[in-house]
Amino acid sequence: MNKLYFIGIKGSGMSALALICQDLGYEVSGSDVPQVLFTQKKLEERNIPIFEFSSDNIKGDADVIIGASFDETHAEVAAVFANPQIKYWYYYDYLAKLISEHVSISVAGSHGKTTTTGMLQTLLNANASTGYLIGDGNGQLFQESEYFVVESCEYKDHFLHYEPDYAIITNIDLDHVDYFKDIDQYFDSFQQFVKQVKKGAVLYGDDPLIQKLDTHNLKVLYYGLNESNDVYASNIEIDAHQTHFDLVIQTQNKGRMFVNFVGLHNLKNLLGSVAIAIQLGFSDELIKDHINDFKGVNRRFVVEEFENHVYIDDYAHHPTEIKVTIEAARLRFPESKIVVVYKPDRVSRIQYFEEAFKEALETADRAFVLDFPKDAYKENPEYSLEKFLKAMGNKITYLFDNELGIETLAKEEEAVYLFVSPKDIYKFKDKLKEHLGDLS
Repeated sequence: MNKLYFIGIKGSGMSALALICQDLGYEVSGSDVPQVLFTQKKLEERNIPIFEFSSDNIKGDADVIIGASFDETHAEVAAVFANPQIKYWYYYDYLAKLISEHVSISVAGSHGKTTTTGMLQTLLNANASTGYLIGDGNGQLFQESEYFVVESCEYKDHFLHYEPDYAIITNIDLDHVDYFKDIDQYFDSFQQFVKQVKKGAVLYGDDPLIQKLDTHNLKVLYYGLNESNDVYASNIEIDAHQTHFDLVIQTQNKGRMFVNFVGLHNLKNLLGSVAIAIQLGFSDELIKDHINDFKGVNRRFVVEEFENHVYIDDYAHHPTEIKVTIEAARLRFPESKIVVVYKPDRVSRIQYFEEAFKEALETADRAFVLDFPKDAYKENPEYSLEKFLKAMGNKITYLFDNELGIETLAKEEEAVYLFVSPKDIYKFKDKLKEHLGDLS
């Protein structure tokens, strides 16, 4: 059957997979909530039909791909299970199928997966057709693609469905505490993932936990900023818009490089991409010629500059990510006031990392928070906005998600406004832009 129907098509992974399946020649459609999400823009550009959830959408004329967050209690999933003639996969199972059909590279780790996947695809594509699936809702893959680069999330051990040829692990920093009970369980999942890699691994060597991974018989390259790594950067200089460094590969200095981004976290991501290219046999000259091709990905430090205001949208949702994103904003705009606005997503994550969130947000000049999404409190009905705000302390200000909140934020006047959240905080950003008259 050449028709595929996606339940939850606006999910960041699902929308990317839907684009990929259309590239491969399938007739694609799907369903989701009526709210406008940033991921649907690409789907609409491709004229992929999107319906609101209804069991009536399940007609038996298409194979079905089910989003990872849906189960038999969902009306459409129940309709699929009730019809034995319908062939179906969960998202990660179908993705595993595509991974097995290509020279595959999984990008795993607590932070930096999306950006690293984008960097790697850009670098590899300079030499051979390279498909990709990125957690910003973008995806592309053709029958002739030689490589397939996949962002591989550890949440609920989803990445354990994959057996890639190669893998990058960017870091191991406990997250998804609604599923992982402690750092030992979290580490064990990454260890199992490494065991499933077939040929080679590229590991962030400055992370002490990553150093503990058993890499069995894999070809391994370590990368980072320390000279003990196989691939590292030295003599690093950062200005407002660029990063300059010497690229060292297995003790040999390959010359001075420059890239059009700031932030050491992104430099580390780039070094991981370079290390994979080396494992795949790319020449030094090809790497050097294309090391600066990467132009960014959706919702990762997306900057809009106006005369008196700068707006930055970023997906950061872990205290480590928020801290490095604020640091990057200071590097990019060293003379400006940094105002961070954070919308939390999971009660479990906030409860576990309360103090770390507080410390990260307070590294900005001014810090504001919005309320959780309404359904977030289902994780723990005893938790409340009041408990969250008490944990954040008196240096962090609560914003109402309405015009009053916009007016409060606008009083900061000339500033770099940094919006961080995996949720739809970009809508709040757009309202502030309109209020301040900064129209694109």
